[in-house]
Amino acid sequence: MRTIELPDRQVKVETLYEDDFSAPNDDWLPEGGAEIRLADGRLFMDAREAEGREHPYLTLWCRKPFAGDTVIEYTARVEDTPDGSTNLNFFVYASHLDGSSVIDTTAERTGDYPEYHVFNNYIYTYLNGTAEGGPRTRVRYRKDPGFNLVKEAWREPIVKGRDYDFLIAVQGPRMRFYVDNELIIDHDDAGSPHRQGHHGFRTWHTFMSAAGFRISSIQ
Repeated sequence: MRTIELPDRQVKVETLYEDDFSAPNDDWLPEGGAEIRLADGRLFMDAREAEGREHPYLTLWCRKPFAGDTVIEYTARVEDTPDGSTNLNFFVYASHLDGSSVIDTTAERTGDYPEYHVFNNYIYTYLNGTAEGGPRTRVRYRKDPGFNLVKEAWREPIVKGRDYDFLIAVQGPRMRFYVDNELIIDHDDAGSPHRQGHHGFRTWHTFMSAAGFRISSIQ
């Protein structure tokens, strides 16, 4: 057991799963046309537009299902973005409406974004936009099905090549999203929270990488 020090509280957790991306495994399932590789303890996901790449986007599911109160931790950065896209996005607790696994229906999807708006999931999108007359990072928290925008926030622009530490805490009906130990989105989804399913990376027109992926149960 370990203690995570967050700006608004302490959380005691027990690790359920971790991947340091040092060696290939069968724990990840891609949807889309991105190139995926491991190097130097990082998972590289190249979804830039390229000749012969029909689908320049990617959803990468962790095959292992999770449920209940959990903390998701990972580091991510933009490696390259020729057209200015900077998508460091993440799905939380995805499942079909009847609770069945989205992994079992992967053959039905191409990775196109609207395909994910019809079943249970949360998605946090973290990408550059424009606000207050200049470039800013737009952070959006949506709930599916329905592609419902629940909350939005703005931060300083994403810097290519800089690591960002992400942490998502799911506890009871509460959803908290932290970046670099700063609480960015806080929401109480008391109505009908999604609390079981699969987690996964999501990107579009972006060459990104991730490191230090870990999922823990809250004690």
